[in-house]
Amino acid sequence: MNTETIRGKAQETFATLTRLRDEIRLNLHLASMDARVRWEQMEAELIRFERAGVAAANTASASTQAAMEDLAERFKKFRTTLTEKVGKH
Repeated sequence: MNTETIRGKAQETFATLTRLRDEIRLNLHLASMDARVRWEQMEAELIRFERAGVAAANTASASTQAAMEDLAERFKKFRTTLTEKVGKH
């Protein structure tokens, strides 16, 4: 992957992460304490990416991209689980 491809993919993944974060936050008010603790741990990872400036980074690496994609998948799974649990209330 060339640098431009990695940069573009990093920005796309970062946008997905922030959208998922917003969706999850909407359901958290009904979530269990365990779910909230789990969310805080995952959100801390996104905050580290934000602080590192990954969304606009000129130095986004393939390993950073892979880490963000992994986090995005965990966000999606968490959102699905959270939505299912909130829907049962």
